[in-house]
Amino acid sequence: MKVLFVGENIYKSKGGIVTVMDQILSDTYLQNNVTYIPIFTSGDGFNFFQKVFGWAKAIIKFAFNISSVDVVHIHHAANFNFYLNSFLLNWAKLFNKKVLLHNHAADFKEFYLNETQQQQLKIKNAFLKADASIVLSNSWLKWYSNLEPNANWIYLANAIRIDIKRSSCDINHSKIILFLGRLEQRKGIYDLLSIFPEITTQFPNIKLLLAGNGDLKEIKKIIRNSNCEKNIEMLGYLNNEEKSAILSYSDIFVLPSYNEGLPMALLECMSYGLVPIASNVGGIPEVVRNGENGLLIEAGDIVALKESIIKILNDSSLSTLLSNNAKETIHSNFNLDNYVRDLLKLYMRL
Repeated sequence: MKVLFVGENIYKSKGGIVTVMDQILSDTYLQNNVTYIPIFTSGDGFNFFQKVFGWAKAIIKFAFNISSVDVVHIHHAANFNFYLNSFLLNWAKLFNKKVLLHNHAADFKEFYLNETQQQQLKIKNAFLKADASIVLSNSWLKWYSNLEPNANWIYLANAIRIDIKRSSCDINHSKIILFLGRLEQRKGIYDLLSIFPEITTQFPNIKLLLAGNGDLKEIKKIIRNSNCEKNIEMLGYLNNEEKSAILSYSDIFVLPSYNEGLPMALLECMSYGLVPIASNVGGIPEVVRNGENGLLIEAGDIVALKESIIKILNDSSLSTLLSNNAKETIHSNFNLDNYVRDLLKLYMRL
């Protein structure tokens, strides 16, 4: 089976979408059953001309290969990226190819609601033309099904390779909080920084690690103006080895996002036994069960965020319980071995 595999450049981009793409392309089981033809469109930090050049190359490669493949698997986000990928969808359907859309956009609802009625119709028609569309959570599945009931929506949650060797975390030993993700308003990083000085007054030896790209200048300015600069370390973007090292000794993962699909960082951190404190948005509550394998807060509730962090730091028995259950959740329900088998079955159905 030949699959035309379209999405951002996994060598030039960072984040959840390319992590998922890389996992699929590098999986041995899929490699033994599928011949992938990757087509990379754009990358992080590309200027306008680089984006145009990247998409031009992608379109040429798409035209050269479309007649010879069985399935077209398109990874898309929202906004202009969705419309560009819709163009490839329409092109593929001219050749009667089966097309699978893979929706990674955490902000797709906002994108759709802000479009004109005419553009909304185009968006719905794109999903109708696709032979199937993957969504990352049951909450998104419900929303998309209401948006266009006649489209073929498929729930396929993100997953990770389980190869972790680590005991449950010891909060009393290290007291390290990790933020792993893009440093931007949507991810709630400013909420976390606003309450962290109060955390340090109770726990003066606590450490906050910020891993990711984003609003670096603004974040550094906030940290300089705080009274806890010595407690915060900015790590930048981490490669896989660096990330594994950080996860192996961190204790709490904080993700107070305002919207999400199903963040890969959440799955990765929980698989290492970090206790998650995360917002009740997107697919997060389908992974984090409040009081069982982590703590959930409402987006923007900085009081609940502060109290949740303090609660974990003060209660070693609770932290151990949540840590063990977090690992078990990922090992049982979000294992990449199961994911790739489900994906191959979907290709075969198409």
